[in-house]
Amino acid sequence: MAARASASRDQAAGWHGRPSPWPANRHGSTLVGRNVRVRGRRTSLRLEETVWDAMAEICWREQVSLDQLCDWVDRRRMESSLASGLRIFVLGYFRAAATEHGHAAAGHGVLHPRGPEG
Repeated sequence: MAARASASRDQAAGWHGRPSPWPANRHGSTLVGRNVRVRGRRTSLRLEETVWDAMAEICWREQVSLDQLCDWVDRRRMESSLASGLRIFVLGYFRAAATEHGHAAAGHGVLHPRGPEG
C-alpha cells in the first residue's frame, strides 16, 4: 500500500520541478478534499489542485507546515469560509511577489502586448 501511495505521489503534477506532495485527483472533480488541523481541530477542505500546489510551495518557501499556514490564514481571514480565505491568501501572496521585471522574464503580457505591434 505504501508503494502505491508513493507511486501516485511521484506521478502527481509538480511545481518548480519538485513533485507535488499530494496524489493527483482521479475523480474528475475540480475540487480535491484534504484534512488539515486548524486551531487544534481537524477539519476538511475542498480546494482546486492548483491551490493545494500553491499552498505547498508557500509552505516550502516559508518553512511552515500546511496546518500552520491554514491556522495562520484562519486567524486573519475576513472571508466567509476558510477555503475562500485560503484562495484569497494564495492570490495575494503571489501577487505581492509579482514585479514588472518578473512578468517580463516569465513572458507575461501576451493579452496586452506592448511595443510597436501592440
